[in-house]
Amino acid sequence: VQAAVGGCPIGRRLLATGADGELHKPSNFMCFEETPGIYDRVVQEFEADLILATSWNETNQHVTEDGDLIERGTAQHIEQTRAELENSLDLLTNDGAELVFIEVLPRGPSLDCLETSPADAGNCVRVVDDSGPEVPINELFGEFARGRADVLGTVSFLDRLCPGSACPLVLDGMVVRYDGTHFTGTQSRALAPELDAALLELGVELADLEDRGP
Repeated sequence: VQAAVGGCPIGRRLLATGADGELHKPSNFMCFEETPGIYDRVVQEFEADLILATSWNETNQHVTEDGDLIERGTAQHIEQTRAELENSLDLLTNDGAELVFIEVLPRGPSLDCLETSPADAGNCVRVVDDSGPEVPINELFGEFARGRADVLGTVSFLDRLCPGSACPLVLDGMVVRYDGTHFTGTQSRALAPELDAALLELGVELADLEDRGP
């Protein structure tokens, strides 16, 4: 889903992630206005059997239709995020597709850290916060996996990429996430076999998926 709608939440919420005194940035409006149409295209044109869904943006605050700012981590934020995720799941699976959530990772250090600390000095590391903003979102993913037959489960790379409850910038000689959230291409390719294995544990054999595309 995030590949189809980069920078947007999975659920349709008007995010408020502006800077320099602005409540919103242009992509917040783009996501809110265009996501339903993009999802319709995913269903009608891609005819997917399996959808992998993840987005750090689920953690972000948003504004309601009444103009109320809903800060992340509040009960309202969780309930409204849950409701919009449910709506999106209904849209994405209404033609028979199944879905797997990839859990949101805690933020890690960015490449900026290398300007003040060499990678091998062990300083470019961010300790995992057990009450971080991603925690309730991953709990929602798990809730859907338990409650919906079309959500096959969740996949977590937390232990792999943040061993010992610490997320390093460099792991096994590779930069993990160049800005603290987005994987480098090299890291993405390295994770692909592990994702395949995790999907197998959920009963998904990618090679056996029927090509329903046009």
